[in-house]
Amino acid sequence: MGENSLDEVVRPEREIARLQAWQVREIAAYSGSRDDAADVASEVALALAISENAARIKIGLARDLVTRLPETLGALSRGDIDLYKASKVSEPTAVLADDMAREVDAAVADRLAGRDPSSIRRMVNRAVQKVEPEGAAARAALS
Repeated sequence: MGENSLDEVVRPEREIARLQAWQVREIAAYSGSRDDAADVASEVALALAISENAARIKIGLARDLVTRLPETLGALSRGDIDLYKASKVSEPTAVLADDMAREVDAAVADRLAGRDPSSIRRMVNRAVQKVEPEGAAARAALS
């Protein structure tokens, strides 16, 4: 096996993240090549043996990373973060227009490595507030 070091514990995690990035790109490409989103979710669910709801979430995240959050996808591709951590960038940016989401993505992507999911979420929330302060205030008033 390995050398009994934490580096050897982390190495498979980084490789799993790179494989998740590959899968994200493939899911986004597959769903983009199809017209009927309901069929895509059913097909992905069947292929991955997951629920249709889980498939819809996976497809949405894949499309988001490929189209709106390319820097976060890059961090996933390098193994700096895993897919769960990437979702912590995607979720708060879902309320933003594409250009604003890309702005947040660019602002946070180089600071994702080594952070836990909660700190990523907090950092992204702060960036969302800076990019769209009026919208953030309105959303805060509704909660």
